[in-house]
Amino acid sequence: ATKNVPGLSVNKTIYSINNDTNVSSVQSVNVDDTIVYKIEVENTGNVTLSNINISDTLKKDSTSDSALTLYSDEACTTEFSETFSLAPNASKTLYAKYTVTAADAGKELTNSATASNGTISDTDETPAVPVKVQHTITVNVVNGTGRRAF
Repeated sequence: ATKNVPGLSVNKTIYSINNDTNVSSVQSVNVDDTIVYKIEVENTGNVTLSNINISDTLKKDSTSDSALTLYSDEACTTEFSETFSLAPNASKTLYAKYTVTAADAGKELTNSATASNGTISDTDETPAVPVKVQHTITVNVVNGTGRRAF
């Protein structure tokens, strides 16, 4: 008799930055960049898994306790909030969108996702991506009279 062996695998990657999917060599991101993460969950065992839930460590923004919204499409228009089941060798792909904030500047963004059905779980983390610090310089132009030109 074949033994029932549950198995679950999750793989989280950066899918796009500002709608550009050529992200294999991303070195850094900027404030206001929009990152779409791809979360692939696969049943690697030989029994159907039910009540699978995805949790994400990244919050909607630096002042929020709310997790990122999950979507069933890479354009992040169709929200996906329910649990799901996977037959053996089946997989599901979900997406999450994050907009880099000024509070992220000078830090590294790391993000992990965990897939769990209460019995078995797996976690995967994206590589750390530095957020560039952007400096703003204000220049006041003064005309020959010593008055500010407008």
